[in-house]
Amino acid sequence: MRYEAGQAPPVWRVGDVIDGRYEVGHVHDSGGMGLVYRVRQLEWGTDLAVKSPRPELIRDEADRRRFVAEAEAWVALGLHPNVCACEYVRTLGGIPRVFAEYVHGGSLHDLIAGRALYRGDPERVLARVLDLAIQTAWGLEHSHAKGLVHQDVKPHNVLVDRDGTAKVTDFGLARAGTAGPGTTLAAAGSGASVLVTSGGLTRAYASPEQLAGERLGRRTDVFSFAVSVLEMFTGGVSWMFGPAAAEALELWREEGPDEPGLPALPRVVARLLGRCLREDPAARPASMAEVADELTGIYAALTGVAYPRTRPVASDLRADEHNNRALSLLDLGRPADAEAELTAALRADPGHLEAAYNAGLIRWRRGEISDEDLVAAIERAGSGERAGAAGPLLAQVHLERGDRTSALALLDRAGPDDPEAAALLDLLGSGRIADANCVSVRRPPWDRRPSPSAAGGPSVDDVVLVPGANLVVAGDEDGLVRVWDLDTGAVRPNLDRLDGDLRTIAVGGGRYAVSRGPRAARFWDLGTGRCLRVFTPPDDDPDPGDPNFRWRGDVRRRRGQDVVSVHIDAAGALPLAVDGAGRIWDLRTGRLRMSLHPRRDSAYVVLNATARRMLSGGAGDGCRLWDLDSGECLRVLPGEFSPLISGAISDDGRLALIRTLSDQVGVWDLGTGTRVRLLPRASLRGRTAPFTSGARRVLTGHEGAVRLWDLDWDLAALSPRTG
Repeated sequence: MRYEAGQAPPVWRVGDVIDGRYEVGHVHDSGGMGLVYRVRQLEWGTDLAVKSPRPELIRDEADRRRFVAEAEAWVALGLHPNVCACEYVRTLGGIPRVFAEYVHGGSLHDLIAGRALYRGDPERVLARVLDLAIQTAWGLEHSHAKGLVHQDVKPHNVLVDRDGTAKVTDFGLARAGTAGPGTTLAAAGSGASVLVTSGGLTRAYASPEQLAGERLGRRTDVFSFAVSVLEMFTGGVSWMFGPAAAEALELWREEGPDEPGLPALPRVVARLLGRCLREDPAARPASMAEVADELTGIYAALTGVAYPRTRPVASDLRADEHNNRALSLLDLGRPADAEAELTAALRADPGHLEAAYNAGLIRWRRGEISDEDLVAAIERAGSGERAGAAGPLLAQVHLERGDRTSALALLDRAGPDDPEAAALLDLLGSGRIADANCVSVRRPPWDRRPSPSAAGGPSVDDVVLVPGANLVVAGDEDGLVRVWDLDTGAVRPNLDRLDGDLRTIAVGGGRYAVSRGPRAARFWDLGTGRCLRVFTPPDDDPDPGDPNFRWRGDVRRRRGQDVVSVHIDAAGALPLAVDGAGRIWDLRTGRLRMSLHPRRDSAYVVLNATARRMLSGGAGDGCRLWDLDSGECLRVLPGEFSPLISGAISDDGRLALIRTLSDQVGVWDLGTGTRVRLLPRASLRGRTAPFTSGARRVLTGHEGAVRLWDLDWDLAALSPRTG
């Protein structure tokens, strides 16, 4: 079942799609507080955990504000390898829900209860227990450094990933911020002050001050942490209240394990736990950092090897934190704030690969930078040791801009063991990502003498798809023009033969066409096959402002005055021809409409008469965007067009498809003057026309066949990346 954000039911079921973004994959019962869902974020292709309080716990606006404030305190913790990252809080179906990192390995409680924690020889089990304890201490220390006390530390709230990484989770019961009902201001071990709620505890792990309702601080978490470590040795809880754990510790020291496979409790560990479980908070270790350091030394002493993990440094995590926060803001529909976070990420680490990719991807899709700029930015960030990680990201960009060959080369180089490359190859196999896709290849249905240039088949030099109909107008090197039904293969009446080979065709209104040969342009009625007018450029240089000047069809042409392109609007009302001097002629009235530029190499033109826009380009002269009515040059597109030889402008005038003499075909955003897509080189040989903003199809004639190309692809499959 699919639900919009405002329609989401209080309880989600497996298979539900919420807000078009999240597909529910599993439902976990988290006890009295509510449910936890594993959902697939469809745009990112990643799993998230959604913590959803039971509806009866959100009774009024005050409850909702409290829950949101607590969740935002968790979000503010940022990124740390031993903290389960909270991405954001959203209200769906009237209930505030917390979106957090999903950890696939289960909780520490699961490892204890299922006895997976105790697999292996005693030395390995002890090393595993100490490892998880040190990582949990690091995660809690990070929380304390951010001014947040957890208050409900227990094995249920420590998640363990498949690689053995421990992550403290469920900070939704703690709070930082302005004091309010149910909060007390407590002195922390470092001398700083933190705000914590007076509720939110589990009695078997709660400190004496929690049970007494007294002021709380960081040492409250130190106490509950020690109870949790003790449970890893005892294999379960045999005490009802946290303060009784100290007595259980003493009994365990005397009697030892009563179940095979449980680890013995080393004296040095027991002494540390005893200090952490003291009734007076001031008598406990001052910080979780102190506890972690002591455990690290114990690990080395008991196992005979140095502790293998490196303590995370907060400053090294800043760029990752900003980058991941940016993705959360994108998902919340706050792109400006997301870009500010990406800017902060690159300020903290100018070579941060994921931030460079994400920032560039946003700007490229908005048309602010070209595809070449994006590729260069990723290559700079991915130099050196990160070159391997940059490969799949570059492959994604190449796929989106249509360069399948470069993408596959990078994915092959990454190898089958690279998970990013494997995921992209799966997407390619599923069909969700496609480059410029040839959806139809048709051989002309008429009989003709084989042409040497057509590899044994009839030569098709130029083709046009008739707007609004599945008709093709095709011409060949002998100047013969035919109308062909692409679905049925039926051939309409042939048009009159041109004098010499046909170079260009344009169709408008489903009835009229203009064509270009080396010496003349023709205006056609497709219904009858009649040529309505022939145009040969004059040998003089008329004044475009002279209302009495008309071309004469019988004049002798001068060198350089060839017809170089023809165009017609979608309605068929404005047939135009462009000559070698850059002059544009109206084929209905015979009037000179405008002169583009005195240089011959500026006379190659792409036109959209509906949007009153025109592109011209020649070698060394760039590509210019013109207003057809005023004759004003609106923009010069940067880059080498060498020169522009064909293309099309979308119906709304926003995009242009431009092909150059070097067979490079790109999609340009005419509003920003940037190239946003690059189509595969040589895959679109022949004329590129026409294409519209609503149906991006291009028809080409090459090697004796007509090809219809689909230029659309799934952008959602290529998503921003976390750090």
